[in-house]
Amino acid sequence: ATFLCAVGLNIDTALTSADITLDNGSTGTITQALSQKQYGRVFISFGTNEMGWPYIDTFKEHYSELVKSIAELQPNAKIYCVGILPLTASQDAKGESVNNTNAKTFSNAISEVAAQLGYNYLDCSAAVADENGYLPEDASTDGIHMTSEYCLYWQNYIIDNT
Repeated sequence: ATFLCAVGLNIDTALTSADITLDNGSTGTITQALSQKQYGRVFISFGTNEMGWPYIDTFKEHYSELVKSIAELQPNAKIYCVGILPLTASQDAKGESVNNTNAKTFSNAISEVAAQLGYNYLDCSAAVADENGYLPEDASTDGIHMTSEYCLYWQNYIIDNT
């Protein structure tokens, strides 16, 4: 797998940030990185960093723009728009914007964009959620980011469902 990522990258800066490592070791944009070769599948995972945004329509506009740009650069790739994973109950109880209600709201927005543009939506929550829909407390050190063990559950769910 090739991962095109950078710390703090969000849907607002995804197309303009020049922090993505390119094949030659330099940095550039996602569009530059996606122009280097063709992929069979592309998984788009954004939303956790954006859960505090007050305007879901703005998120959907930026997300749509990103998906369209990726589709243009990767015309033969199967594109998957990945929903936001659940958070732990302790993180959810903090009452901050990074909570399960917002995760579901933004995941619904991602699902709507995928359907509108004709791409696949992938809800991976079942791979990591407990019986109450939360990420188990031992699955994360901060309530948001998963341990490597739980990342493997997520990875295997993607492999099994795509």
